[in-house]
Amino acid sequence: MSVLITRTSALGDVAMTIPAVYSVARQNPSVNFVMLTDKRFAPMFVGAPQNLRFLPYDKTLHHGIKGTWRLLRMLNHEDIKMVADLHNVLRSWIVDAAFLIRGRKVRMLDKGRRFRKGIVNSHSPSKEFTLRYFDVFRRLGFSIWSSFDQLDMEGVEPPEGTMGEKGGERWIGIAPFARYTTKIFPTERMENIVRKLSTMAGVRLFLFGGGKEETAILQRWADTYPRTQIVTGRGSLDHELAAMQRLDVMVSMDSANMHLASLVGVRVVSIWGGTTPECGFIGWHQSDIDAIVSRVACQPCSISGNKQCRRGDMLCMTSLNEEYIIDKIMDKE
Repeated sequence: MSVLITRTSALGDVAMTIPAVYSVARQNPSVNFVMLTDKRFAPMFVGAPQNLRFLPYDKTLHHGIKGTWRLLRMLNHEDIKMVADLHNVLRSWIVDAAFLIRGRKVRMLDKGRRFRKGIVNSHSPSKEFTLRYFDVFRRLGFSIWSSFDQLDMEGVEPPEGTMGEKGGERWIGIAPFARYTTKIFPTERMENIVRKLSTMAGVRLFLFGGGKEETAILQRWADTYPRTQIVTGRGSLDHELAAMQRLDVMVSMDSANMHLASLVGVRVVSIWGGTTPECGFIGWHQSDIDAIVSRVACQPCSISGNKQCRRGDMLCMTSLNEEYIIDKIMDKE
């Protein structure tokens, strides 16, 4: 029997599926699990269970009506008996419908939409989103518990030339960007933090994340400040994960890098703006103690951070103290 698992985007969301996907696969070795995800994300599934394999989703090849038809034709070659829809969007609904018509059992992610308004207005905590993925498999009939700790990175090396011997240094990762601006600590203030950390004895900084423009900023920081090295863009996801595993701490926004570092068991000091940990997206096994939140009255203003600041001044971020963040990074809090 084969179970199709669908979650094609985004990187952080796909990363959050790993604890549930690895747990259910390892606990059901006689079942074949087929993960449909963006082909760029497959290297993230390091040390995947032997009964888990991947189907590449290509957002160019599988876009639109013709692309969806190609996708369904590819899936027709699989002996799928059940579908675990971990995405719950229009694209995945089409796949769900194709298998429902054939009498296959389909269960989709409950995003808890009816609770979201309450979280924004009343600050009531939401269920940790990773646990919602476990629920999908339970509703398919699997007895599943959380048996995932962290990815086994044995044999995977950081990108060439990015890390040497650690010695007694404290290695700090900095991932200053996120998909939405309401999740990003002001770049000039993050640069201040990088500058101050780079002057501390025994500290080395490693920079992660970002697209073309963001990478240019990171490269400028690496060129400007001592003992500062850029890692992003130097290798595939598995090699970046190997680099993260060697860190003492990762500093991240509410973004994919928080979840990637969590998967390799690294402590994350997370900085929150338009969203808060109550939205349910804190990293796997991360502590609320390491979540830096200003707790202004209008926070959170959205669940995913995709709305503009209603105040216009991003008080949730601008009110945060740089020295407090540095103290947290250096374990002084």
